Amino acid sequence: PEIPRPPVEEAAKDLLGKEGVALTTLRPSGRAEFGEEVLDVVADGEFIAPGARIKVIRVGGNRVVVTRA
Repeated sequence: PEIPRPPVEEAAKDLLGKEGVALTTLRPSGRAEFGEEVLDVVADGEFIAPGARIKVIRVGGNRVVVTRA
């Protein structure tokens, strides 16, 4: 049987303030890694290159908004 997972918004709220690494170019959306978790994220109005350190500044709905750390 499949293990139930919390909704994205609930799980993402735990990420608020956490730092991670951009895995793809964020222009503005892309993918980022936070520990062992990989998520779709949106950059807060700036281009962020892969490998850049990022920080979660806002979570709303299923959007995880990041900026450079």
